[in-house]
Amino acid sequence: MAYTTRLLERLGMANSNPRDLPIPAGTILQSTDQDLDSYEQLDEDQAAIYHMIVRATIYLSNITRLDIAYATGQLARMM
Repeated sequence: MAYTTRLLERLGMANSNPRDLPIPAGTILQSTDQDLDSYEQLDEDQAAIYHMIVRATIYLSNITRLDIAYATGQLARMM
């Protein structure tokens, strides 16, 4: 719980509302041609923050929250 609280505070999400699952089970994230047309590459700082969030969430899901492991795996594939 302390790790989760620190992570949320670090990301400025300490007041966020909890959800049962971040995405429905079985959801597969994929890029479409339309996504690629409007694709804006993240700058180096934004990419570093996204990677940090995904790494932290992978750690959290593997250690304490198996219920979010699927959603985390889907996000990691989008990196």
